[in-house]
Amino acid sequence: MAVWITRTAEGVELRQDLAGAGSRSLAAAIDLGILVVALWVAIFALALLGQLDATGSTKFLMGLVVGGWLLLIVGYFVVFEIFWGGQTPGKRALRLQVRSLDGGPVQVLQSILRGAFVLLDLLLLLPLPLGIVLVAATPLSQRLGDLAAGTMVVRLPRRIGGELREPWPGERWSGLASRSLPLVPALASRFSRADLAYLRHLLARGEPALLSDLDPQARRRLYVEAARDFGARIGVERFEDARVLLRELYLFLREMNPGSDRAVQRTRKSGR
Repeated sequence: MAVWITRTAEGVELRQDLAGAGSRSLAAAIDLGILVVALWVAIFALALLGQLDATGSTKFLMGLVVGGWLLLIVGYFVVFEIFWGGQTPGKRALRLQVRSLDGGPVQVLQSILRGAFVLLDLLLLLPLPLGIVLVAATPLSQRLGDLAAGTMVVRLPRRIGGELREPWPGERWSGLASRSLPLVPALASRFSRADLAYLRHLLARGEPALLSDLDPQARRRLYVEAARDFGARIGVERFEDARVLLRELYLFLREMNPGSDRAVQRTRKSGR
């Protein structure tokens, strides 16, 4: 399995398994199957309504559905990736997710660019499935849309409940009883989406300590290295407990990133 490694400023590597041609093709087949079923259900329903419609408006709707099915395909992928955190039903079923090459979540413009190339991939299925060939041949397993948008598709790790554990899902930085770091909203601009993704990945693996899949010494080393780098960016050169620093900073960055905060809220509400 191919692996994409993002090296953070503190020299720690964030490893993400890239989805291969087989799993991506199966996810696409699931999505296209959903689209075909939805299209036929819509046509059948409109045909039945047309028998009772004397105004002719149902025929107009039928024309829109039949004539705009290509746009519906593009819209399906774009809308799901934007509102489902880089996933479509097919990708979610196979634990795949679209991400930016910096390791952060996929952005709206990137999803639109990826969607624009879906039709080209479908048109080129015959005589040559170019999308599948590119995923199998490119180093980062990218199709045309990924190359244009600067994205990749990764395989999510198996965690409790099938999802990566969210560190401290019920807590907010603004609700902390005490704070030790000199944090103000303007400081959030010093950290990138990749920094937030790295912190979440590290803390999800390390918290709580009893459930951590990291060796205790490796956990301590990674925490100290991350705390030194991230602390220096906010003017904190010395600290007594790396975990305390990382916890407060992560809660702060998560709260300053509305998209990340909404994802946490959805996780809590769904019980996962």
